[in-house]
Amino acid sequence: KHKVVKIWSMKHVDRNPLEECNLVDITMEQELSHDMAIESIASSPGNEMLLTGDRMGDVRLWCCGKNVFLPSSSRQWTCQRVFSWRSKFDLMSVDDSMQFAITSIEFLGENIFVTGSKSGNL
Repeated sequence: KHKVVKIWSMKHVDRNPLEECNLVDITMEQELSHDMAIESIASSPGNEMLLTGDRMGDVRLWCCGKNVFLPSSSRQWTCQRVFSWRSKFDLMSVDDSMQFAITSIEFLGENIFVTGSKSGNL
């Protein structure tokens, strides 16, 4: 399954008058890796933070920044923290682990977020 979040950038290139549509240049900027398959993702209101939830119940907080030593470089996302509400020893079987999957995640303002899991826990 998918263990990577891909960050893409879009830049307006030109307008195609024949097809009445805009043309854009799309470039993959970065890949954000997880240990397990990613089930959900949310961006903060200011688009400076991402949350990703994986199949084992871990939530990663990603923050965006620029390299101060390379001002012309693109913004980079780094994992600032991993939140896990369970012990690694809680898992007994594959079926047990599937109940921990973070299937929904949402920012509630700038500093609070909420998650939901397959087991129905919020």
